[in-house]
Amino acid sequence: MEKILKRGVIYYRVSTAEQAEHGFSLENQKEACLSHADKRGIEIVAEFHDDGQSAKTANRKGLQEMIKYCSVKSHRIDCVIVNKVDRLSRDVNDYTSIYANFTKGGISLISTTEAINNTSFGKCVGNIMATFAQLDNDMRSERVTAGMKKCIESGRWPFMAPIGYTNFIDTTGKKTIIVDKAKASSVTYIFNEFAKGVYTEEEIRQRVNVQGLRSNKGKEISSQMIHKILVERFYIGSMTMNGIDYQGTHQPLTTAITFYKCQKFLRKYDKSTVMALSNPDESFPLRNFVLCGRCGRPLTAAFSTSHTGRKFPYYRCYNKLCTAPKSMPKEKLENDFFEYLKEITPDKRYLKVIRHMALEVWEKKYKEINKTTEQIAKESEQLKLEKRKLFDMLGRGLIDENDFKEQLEVIKSAIEEKEIHLNEAPKENYNFEEALDLCFNFFLTVPDYWKGATYNQKIKLQGSIFSKKPSYQYPSFETPNFSLIFQQKRGFASANPPVVARRGIEPLFHG
Repeated sequence: MEKILKRGVIYYRVSTAEQAEHGFSLENQKEACLSHADKRGIEIVAEFHDDGQSAKTANRKGLQEMIKYCSVKSHRIDCVIVNKVDRLSRDVNDYTSIYANFTKGGISLISTTEAINNTSFGKCVGNIMATFAQLDNDMRSERVTAGMKKCIESGRWPFMAPIGYTNFIDTTGKKTIIVDKAKASSVTYIFNEFAKGVYTEEEIRQRVNVQGLRSNKGKEISSQMIHKILVERFYIGSMTMNGIDYQGTHQPLTTAITFYKCQKFLRKYDKSTVMALSNPDESFPLRNFVLCGRCGRPLTAAFSTSHTGRKFPYYRCYNKLCTAPKSMPKEKLENDFFEYLKEITPDKRYLKVIRHMALEVWEKKYKEINKTTEQIAKESEQLKLEKRKLFDMLGRGLIDENDFKEQLEVIKSAIEEKEIHLNEAPKENYNFEEALDLCFNFFLTVPDYWKGATYNQKIKLQGSIFSKKPSYQYPSFETPNFSLIFQQKRGFASANPPVVARRGIEPLFHG
């Protein structure tokens, strides 16, 4: 016997802000739901709606309020009326979950335009309608994504313009990006000032806010916004979609040289960590690490597929205006890098000289450290004695509790500072000579180690060897800077090896 429906609620939704503003679609849906309820003698006790909300997700204010209302008052609700299933959801899983909640509370779902009810056929119709709604949504999403990709490949940015630019529709009706003259100079100023390595992000943020720079929403520039600007490659003419870089037709607001200087000062972690985080494809350890010798931009990498379906890995410069070869086989570039490592790896004779210098510096430095450590240890013991005396004074009533707490905090802070210095000092049982031998033995095998290493190990090793990214000159490598051990080799004269340690070779310690 069919359940008699007496009370119900209605839910209606529009998917765009424009529809919500005009209100026509909302009113039509509302009237259809109310009319359907009136014809069936159903009393509508509550109305819920969402204006300009997509049905891709169930996280909508009106929908969630309606679900909660039905859950709390299920004993007073017989049905939920919608104009169409896709008003409720365009996701099959969400629809199934919502429908199950209604059924659990004894609530029926009614569509004014579709044959949905609690019978087996009616449930099947509901699932079919939800499936088609999701299919329609997915197909539209695919068309939009394809259109955006095509737009980006042509050099145009179809999304919201970052600060310093503004969205524009050209004479042909195509969406594009143009420079926002009121803000562009401030963005350029941010890069130029930070690249000097003198000012912090916070100092620059305060400056541009005083100058009057505001976000696209009219708010003061936040710390997050400053950082977002400094790491955004869009400002050097590059556009990124799904991890692939494209050359944009928009006007850059800073140079590549300035941009990469900023990246150097932005590093909060060691180079190896930064590079590991920026290289998700483990097939290409040199991706974004090696620079193009013609234009100075990092090489990207990908797989090409032949007509037979075979994949070929290669590196390439993504700059369309660059005169460098358009692609370089992965094996070729990585073999050249391996040979380059062999060329710059220090030999045994060189390491022997460096080892001797390092031990001399260590012995001298260690004596200084021991003297300082002994003094800090004495000061720490004196502070601990003062701390015990303070407790004694409190127990004898010679100091009130407030003064006790104040002085105790001062002493505890001083003791903590001394302990930090003591813990950072090298321990007496630390065998520096043994550690040095292990380290130098590793240096001799660097090329072979890199060749057989895992992706993450290669990334870490590359970051430890090169203080600046190496440049590939087609077909050879060069770099302006190495880490200390590798850098020293170039100044090592085989006939007259150095006998004095250069400044900077000594290990660094606090104190």
